[in-house]
Amino acid sequence: SNTAAAAVVHAYADIPYDRSSFHLAGRSDCVAEVAISLIQNALNEIELKNNNNNDASNKLEARHPFVGLVDHVSVMSITSQESGTTIPTTTAAAASSARQIGSQIDQSNYIKIHYYGLACPNNTP
Repeated sequence: SNTAAAAVVHAYADIPYDRSSFHLAGRSDCVAEVAISLIQNALNEIELKNNNNNDASNKLEARHPFVGLVDHVSVMSITSQESGTTIPTTTAAAASSARQIGSQIDQSNYIKIHYYGLACPNNTP
């Protein structure tokens, strides 16, 4: 089929705190690919002003406490309906997507990855 395999189903911009949220839905491998792209673009495009850095920056200083540029990525299984048939997405597929996202970002040495739930290695929280 030529239908989209992942879509942004909700986007939220929290202007007072300079943060955004995106909810994606679709095939687990495609959702992982889109999430990785969003994360890498954010890490490449957004500079946080370092208090020890005296050179001028055209980026805004963060006005809200943060862990990093990407604080949280949650991957959950959902149930979809196609042609009247209910198609569950397994929790194993969601966990695999979470590990794929974490692995790709970790390999880029951008951020420290912490897994939880079924995405944890050896299923240990």
